[in-house]
Amino acid sequence: MRRIKLAEVFLALVVVLAAQPLRAAAGETRALFVVQKQGKYGFIDRTGKIVIEPCFESAGDFFEGRALVQVAGKWGYIDTTGKVVIKPRFDFANPFYDGLALVEKGKREYFINLDDKVVIDVSDQNAGFFHDGRTRIKKSGKIGFIDRTGKIVIQPRFDGGGGFSEGLAAVKEEGKWGFINFQGVMVIPPQFEAISFFAEGLAAVKLHGKYGFIDKAGKVVIEPQYGSAGDFSQGLAAVQSGDRYGYIDTQGRMVIPPQFLGAYAFSEGLAWVDLGERLGAIDRSGKTVLTMPSGLPGQFRHGVAHFQNKQSGYIDRTGKIVWVDTD
Repeated sequence: MRRIKLAEVFLALVVVLAAQPLRAAAGETRALFVVQKQGKYGFIDRTGKIVIEPCFESAGDFFEGRALVQVAGKWGYIDTTGKVVIKPRFDFANPFYDGLALVEKGKREYFINLDDKVVIDVSDQNAGFFHDGRTRIKKSGKIGFIDRTGKIVIQPRFDGGGGFSEGLAAVKEEGKWGFINFQGVMVIPPQFEAISFFAEGLAAVKLHGKYGFIDKAGKVVIEPQYGSAGDFSQGLAAVQSGDRYGYIDTQGRMVIPPQFLGAYAFSEGLAWVDLGERLGAIDRSGKTVLTMPSGLPGQFRHGVAHFQNKQSGYIDRTGKIVWVDTD
């Protein structure tokens, strides 16, 4: 079973084509952020005020109104008031997606719903996260898909595969990648060396060693020409040209010239970039609006972003540190 690391919950993806972006806390009505204080985990609001007292051994961000917490070595879930709504009893657990969470207890792996009811047993099936009402499973070495009832809707027959995004899922056959629809029909034939997930109607693909973008019809709309490419977010995607990163729009125009040592996806109008000795947050015009010491930044969410360098904590859009973790 793939246990999601807590760091993955808040860290933005670097410009790589390795994994589907996590939809961290999308649509949450109450902005809470996990923090560490004197070795215990709790939650703050965007101003740095403690809302849920640090009392847990570990914790993750809120997804769909639930956050993972660890008590006495076991994982459970709390709501945004701090109330335990799913008793900590799991050996491993993952965030909720599409109303379901993948958990493990003993040798069993299964999905539970928000009411703590077992919905689907997926022991020994290497299940992923639900999105668009589907998740992948693996049987006899082949990838297929089940729906929210556990019914196999696409028989395991692919050599590799990722989750659905915008109605299509990436799958691998005979060493090449393509896309299938909800019915399992190969709508974009396997032809790519690597592919990402569809975001804002486009997906990054690798062809002849270079990255470009296709639309949902499989048409190449941005010719493969980049060393690497990230997914589109807020109309822009980070791309690598030579040894520098910049940003293109959905028409393929380079709107922020390659000048950075690394680049992250836009969120709330800002994106982190590697300036060398420091990280910068740029706006959509490419202007640097704040900087901080180099490290691992998270996307801006509700006006603040997680950071991890010599310290870890949260920074707001003005550059003010609103929280610093303590061991």
